[in-house]
Amino acid sequence: MKPHSIDTPALALALAASILPSAAAESDVRYSTRGAASACAAFAPTQQIRTSASGVKNAGASTFYVVCGMDGDFRGVPDGGAFRADIAVTNRGDIPAKVNCTLRPGYVEGNAPHQGAFPQSHTLDAGEQYWFEFYADELLTDDYLIANPNFTCTLPPNVEINHMNRYYREDIGT
Repeated sequence: MKPHSIDTPALALALAASILPSAAAESDVRYSTRGAASACAAFAPTQQIRTSASGVKNAGASTFYVVCGMDGDFRGVPDGGAFRADIAVTNRGDIPAKVNCTLRPGYVEGNAPHQGAFPQSHTLDAGEQYWFEFYADELLTDDYLIANPNFTCTLPPNVEINHMNRYYREDIGT
């Protein structure tokens, strides 16, 4: 019968691993981006709202309301709810233009809306791009995060919505 040999470094490593606490789960910040061309539409049908690769632009002479929606987690919990959502708007015109955007996070279930309304406004200079940024910890008074980010924006002539982002944490293991 052959004696068993013991690999001392392997044994030491196995013993150390058995007495060390297991590593905690880690999370990483992730974000998803949605282009306006696939996510936005005018409130009322119009030929003045033009969709292109750069976004959704008001090519008319009047201000229009545009609504945009993103994927989200209706529960608004840490494993899917966003801690930040933003929307990028660009003034392609030659004069300043005031834009109003309202974040409407949440969802509607039957006749019960579970949404808030958080408006912001900014006057964009000619050629300026501006990010309307919404942070959950500044908007909500409880532990819920931004769920299903939806935006409603006024779009003056020559202003376009480029895209939206939602930022969330994702468990990436140990």
